[in-house]
Amino acid sequence: LTDLNSIVLSGLMAQKYFGDESALGQEVLLVFNEGFKKRFVVSGVAEPFPDEHIIAFNFLINFENYAIANERFSENDWSTLLDATFIQLDNASNIGLVSAQSDKYSVLQNEIDADWKVSAFSFNQLSQLHLNSSNIINGISHDLTAPGRVALPVIGILMLFLACFNYMNMAIASSTKRLKEIGVRKVVGANRSKLIFQFLMENIILTCFALVVGLSLAVLVFQPWFVNLTQRPLTLELTDVNLYIFSVALVLITGVFSGAYPAFYISRFKAVSIFRGNTKFGQKSLITRVLLGFQLILACVTITGAVVFAQNSAYQSNRGWGYNHTNLVYANVSVGNSFSQLKAKMSQDLNVIQIAGADHHIARARAITAIEFEERKLEVDQISVGANYIETVGLEILEGRSFNNTIGSDQQSILINETLAKTLEKPSLLEQKIKIGNVDYQVIGVVSDYHSSNFGQKIKPTLIKVSSTADFNFLVMNVSEGGAQDVLDKLETEWTALYPETPFLGGLQTDVWGSYFNTIGVYERFNRAIALVAIVLASLGFYGLVSLNISSRTKEFSIRKILGARNTNILANVYKQFAWLAVVALFLGAPLSYYAIKAQLGLVFAYAMPVSAMAVALSALLLIVMLYLVTLTQVAKVSKANPANGLRGE
Repeated sequence: LTDLNSIVLSGLMAQKYFGDESALGQEVLLVFNEGFKKRFVVSGVAEPFPDEHIIAFNFLINFENYAIANERFSENDWSTLLDATFIQLDNASNIGLVSAQSDKYSVLQNEIDADWKVSAFSFNQLSQLHLNSSNIINGISHDLTAPGRVALPVIGILMLFLACFNYMNMAIASSTKRLKEIGVRKVVGANRSKLIFQFLMENIILTCFALVVGLSLAVLVFQPWFVNLTQRPLTLELTDVNLYIFSVALVLITGVFSGAYPAFYISRFKAVSIFRGNTKFGQKSLITRVLLGFQLILACVTITGAVVFAQNSAYQSNRGWGYNHTNLVYANVSVGNSFSQLKAKMSQDLNVIQIAGADHHIARARAITAIEFEERKLEVDQISVGANYIETVGLEILEGRSFNNTIGSDQQSILINETLAKTLEKPSLLEQKIKIGNVDYQVIGVVSDYHSSNFGQKIKPTLIKVSSTADFNFLVMNVSEGGAQDVLDKLETEWTALYPETPFLGGLQTDVWGSYFNTIGVYERFNRAIALVAIVLASLGFYGLVSLNISSRTKEFSIRKILGARNTNILANVYKQFAWLAVVALFLGAPLSYYAIKAQLGLVFAYAMPVSAMAVALSALLLIVMLYLVTLTQVAKVSKANPANGLRGE
């Protein structure tokens, strides 16, 4: 790129323009603007970008070309804002020296433009930029994966806890079948420490098998599912040494954590008590009930999350945008007099109701400006639009009036949104003066708040100015119901005929946040999957506890059946022992679910659905039904069993 006439293509662009033919040495014509075009020679094709990246490109050229194409650009103009400055160091540890020397540039910046004062310049390592990019205001990108990097490990840990608690219950339940083994081992000389070691090693070996199965499922099932669900690259490198270090640590921690209590609990049984039949457990085991209580609480949280995210998906889809977005078609018309030409063409379409021009357009372009009002200085969003833009997009005037449609009028008038009106804390701002730069603008109206960004970001204080026709970069059309796609197709056809060298940039306003609503759907489906896993784990844990209870009461239930007890009586007798556990778990889990899911929604959505008690109640009901069904399956076994066999058992 030392050659001003060289260009580097991404792999996708090389394939797009040259197919299987080599791109090296080929010529590419770039249209910078109407008055400047230039041919470049392809000097390189970039390798694929890393999975985690912020900086990407289709074309890469020497920066000096930007200065050539833009006559007003100057490297010494401190009022011009750039996305970033890149500094290459011989030694990365010297960044402290560079940072210390940058203080003088903060002073220079603030002297040149007092409206854009900075406290200091900060530096980020390029290799870590994808983790820190969300801290850059108006930077090259925003980090959308930060919530996931927090949420996914938390979910994984919760699922691991559920599984460990589940194993503890199942291990204690199954130990009833190993009482004689434990007694014999103790009689022949095994002390308690050897039994503990035996049970822990059994559990670690079992965990090793689980790891092999888990890795296989991860690679063959869950990784493809997750990639398909999120449309984000996710790779599991089986040759990565860190994977095996993590796996060994996971096996040891999980094996010891899940097996420690069963090992210590079972090893304390006395041989004499075992052979005499005095060792009874399972009916009133406090620890097993506590473990199951934790499972039920965690399951309640995850089920509530699934229910709320499903409801929130519909809530987000039906939330108003603050303007008539359903019947809007837009196009970027920054080339020549394309606005006037396209307006003349599209005005003849019967589906077009109204056409407006704008320098900025909602959800597509805006500026940031500094304002001054009664000695207060604020940074606000600004859009500059044609006089009839407000009516075309359907913004509601809450107070005052809109812009006059007379050419040259309202050049020093502005509209403000509700958020800015509330921020300035005045009963009425009509006719008030707001200074922008060195010019006073008069507030003539207040418009309703509208979403210029998706619902994940809060509405910002915004002002609206009148833009001259010469500055129009967008053409916006309000069309008849059902005619948007036809109008868009015609608009693209007209553009291609007028400007065949320049790609058409336009679309339906309803599609501007397509990726956002897709992300909402991903959250919903992912939470449903996690909730299903939580229900299964909690069901298994409850199954183990009920199974332990019933197996330890075989003779009792046999006697009850001989005396005429019905299945419903046995079911009630079993269920009442766990009713209090379910009540306590739900009493703790319900408020925890409410606040945890509310916090999670607040992390992802700036305008989340209010979490209702109904969603928590529905989750609790699902858990109660699950407990009932699990208990029913165990009682069914008792009902089918011959009571005579139960009385013969040891």
